[in-house]
Amino acid sequence: MTGSIRLLGVLVVFTCCLTSANAANEIVSPDRMFVSPDGVFSMRLVEINRQWRYAITDLRNGAVDSHIVMPTVLLYAHWTADSRAIVTVEHVAGGSIGRVLCQKNGRWTDVEIAPPRYCEWQHPTVTDLQIKGDDLHFRFALSCSTDAEHANEYSLYEANVSAIDGRITHARRFVVSEQAVVSALEREPSYVPAMQR
Repeated sequence: MTGSIRLLGVLVVFTCCLTSANAANEIVSPDRMFVSPDGVFSMRLVEINRQWRYAITDLRNGAVDSHIVMPTVLLYAHWTADSRAIVTVEHVAGGSIGRVLCQKNGRWTDVEIAPPRYCEWQHPTVTDLQIKGDDLHFRFALSCSTDAEHANEYSLYEANVSAIDGRITHARRFVVSEQAVVSALEREPSYVPAMQR
């Protein structure tokens, strides 16, 4: 019982931190349009059959690709400088994940960016994202537990990601204190560059 009470207390702290961190974020409204730096493509959200999707329009001919589902709430979106990919952060239950939308064989595709599953119960949250050309660097804070009777493990996870194909390299996870994760979640996430206003 004591383990369950401690876990409940940690969940409350963790959820409060997530709420305050995500509250600072602007939620991207469906009517917001993001035009690629070269002016060739635009991206916005559309609702199709009660599902939100990324609609990527080729502005040269009006062709729209809207097959990629956006299953949650969009917190951040930014084109890479070469207009080859869109990098996003999406809200998920208890945190957030990243996504890279890029073209492959003339069709838009997506790769979800999240820490590998280390345990039964895991809540990742993007705390830092840097876009430098085709190189992306994601950092997550996460809490992990196998069940309600065991103490949580807290860790930070970071990975380099290719904006060309979403391939993850140089990934590492390191265990930290509960306070280190709480501190990371208390501050507003750092997205560089910031989302265009």
